[in-house]
Formats: sequence, C-alpha cells, structure tokens
Amino acid sequence: MKLNAAFIGVAAILSACAADDGGPAASGAAVQSPTRSAVQTTSTDEYENQVRSQISDATDLMRDRGFSLAFEPYYGALDEGEAAAVTATMRSGTQYLFTGFCDNDCADLDLILFDASDTEITRDEETDSYPVVAVTPPRSGTYRLVVEMYDCSNEPCRFGAAMYKR
Repeated sequence: MKLNAAFIGVAAILSACAADDGGPAASGAAVQSPTRSAVQTTSTDEYENQVRSQISDATDLMRDRGFSLAFEPYYGALDEGEAAAVTATMRSGTQYLFTGFCDNDCADLDLILFDASDTEITRDEETDSYPVVAVTPPRSGTYRLVVEMYDCSNEPCRFGAAMYKR
C-alpha cells in the first residue's frame, strides 16, 4: 500500500535524523510566497484528500519523534514534468525535515533543496512518491524547496509538501 511505503521512507529518514542531533531547537521557519508552475489548490477533492490524509498521518509520526510542523503544508497540482517551488526561512542549528506526498496517480515525486545563492543542498530523486530531505542549516537564511512531478499517470497529480523542525 502506498501509505505504508511512505511511512517506511519517513521512518528511515527520521532514524537518520535521530543520529544527528541538530543542536538546540530554534523558533520555526517562515514560509514565503511560493513560486511555481503548479496550480495551488484551494478546494479539496478525492485526490487532494488522499494527500492530506498521508500528511496528517505522517505529522502524527513526526510528532512522536520530537518534530513539529514548521508551517502549514503546501498543496498543489502538477502535470508530469512540472515543478513548484516554495521558499522558507530556516534557522541555523535546527533540524528540518521536508516531506512530499502525492495522490495515487503519482508514481514519482522529487524534492530538491537550494540555499539563497541557488546552491543545491540536498535532494531526493528516488523513484517513489514520498520524497524526504533532511537538513540542519549551517546558516540562518532563506532556502528554496523545489517539488518536481516526475511521473503522473492521470494529470494533474495532487501533491503536498510539509516541513517539520526540531
């Protein structure tokens, strides 16, 4: 089942994060205006509800591991080959975990994180629909998360991106 696979991916990255204690927790991130080619959804349908349910369940898992939601999840819709970007201000020394989820028509969603100078920090381009990237920024500043829809069988595919901190 897709949701179980998502939890396996999130649980694996949480285990890795537990080994790297990112230092004292700082206050959360501030989300700034998203830039995207995607359509940000404003009403829910069955496909977005699939994504919302996955993020809700993942948030419960994250909370159990000491993470809190840094901002409200970002939801949207992308066709195959399209990308969306969201910027967030992060504080140095705080662990952040970005997760992506998509509806059942999506087979591959990717996340790429860039710093303010547009240098790639980390990425998850595994062939899956539940990408996860973790970072403890060395400097406070603005970062950009790019969500890429790599494989969508029934366009547009709904997706969600969530950012957690501890």
